[in-house]
Amino acid sequence: MMKRTFDTRWPRAILLCCLTLPLLILARPAAAEPGITSPATGAAVMGAVTIRGTATIDNFQRYELYLIPDGPLLQRIWLTTVERVVVDGPLFTWFTPPYPDGRYSLQLRLVTQSGDYRDYYTSSIYLVNQATIHATAAAAALTATALPPGTTPEPTAVPTATATPTTTATPLAATTVLTITEPLPGVALRGMVTIRGTANVTGQLSYQLHLGLDNGEGFDLLRALSGTVSSGVLGVWNTRRWPDGIYALRLRVHLRSGEVREMLVSDFETVNEAPLPVPTPTATPVLAGPGIYGPRSEQTVSGQVRIWGWASGPGFERFDLHVARAGSEEWLWLTSSSQPIERNTLALWDTGRYAAGRYDLRLRLVFPDGNYDEYRMPGIVVVR
Repeated sequence: MMKRTFDTRWPRAILLCCLTLPLLILARPAAAEPGITSPATGAAVMGAVTIRGTATIDNFQRYELYLIPDGPLLQRIWLTTVERVVVDGPLFTWFTPPYPDGRYSLQLRLVTQSGDYRDYYTSSIYLVNQATIHATAAAAALTATALPPGTTPEPTAVPTATATPTTTATPLAATTVLTITEPLPGVALRGMVTIRGTANVTGQLSYQLHLGLDNGEGFDLLRALSGTVSSGVLGVWNTRRWPDGIYALRLRVHLRSGEVREMLVSDFETVNEAPLPVPTPTATPVLAGPGIYGPRSEQTVSGQVRIWGWASGPGFERFDLHVARAGSEEWLWLTSSSQPIERNTLALWDTGRYAAGRYDLRLRLVFPDGNYDEYRMPGIVVVR
């Protein structure tokens, strides 16, 4: 009689699959949540910063990134707009040196095909470009201190070699920033003029600000100060102490090595003796529909300026108001509102936070489907 044998391999294989499948399901990574993952809240950053995270939403159209400086005035600085989904990857590389040190927030906006959006924030990010440079320069100065006369340096012990290499910090790149950002050349100047800019060079001991004739001769010292200045006040020029004319400003820095570096900006005209221009009266515009109606093109403004006009219409969802240097497309956010406005104030513009010069205003009426109507008022002149 033939004996039958039972093959146990199949039941074992089935049992193994039954045990393994739930483990594979549990081990599968969870979907990344939308938002910014790096830099994290409270992080200190410098140089080129990679902003990472996840930008995906149902019916995705695009994502937008904004930078919000900490301060009493809410200001959003546009960084980028990207029309592709990103999952746990780089969203944008933020080049930080042009921005002053301080505390910032990052805003990620996910926009759908219908124009709806969701916002995600990372707050209390500290920019420390200049603080790190100053600390490194101070450490270098201590290291380079000369020994007293007649003394000899003690021999340095030779370290014992080890298998694990010692990690060394990456050296910081040298900084050379000399700028005068205010006043603007070619703008008529009167009275007390605040001179703003940056005097920040690696190894800098002090800086001097001079005023001279536009031909580069006869310079007088306006201010001398130790240390550095970044996007701040370099000095104050009382234009009434010099006769009306065309002048130049010279910014000169002295380095620890004894080297001197300087820059010269020309074409500053003082007009204290000239009569103030009498503004030409203009007819009150007829408000017949959406748009900006004040201030007008070529109008001279200063201080707190009332921007008024009309922001409403069929299907209106909200309006956005922006300002930019005349002729540029680098728009800075002023305000947004979902409240329709007709023949009234759209916003108060604090021109004291802007350098003297010409600016454009832009009003956008945004609709639920993401489309918008745009109205501009170009060539408004800001003076001090």
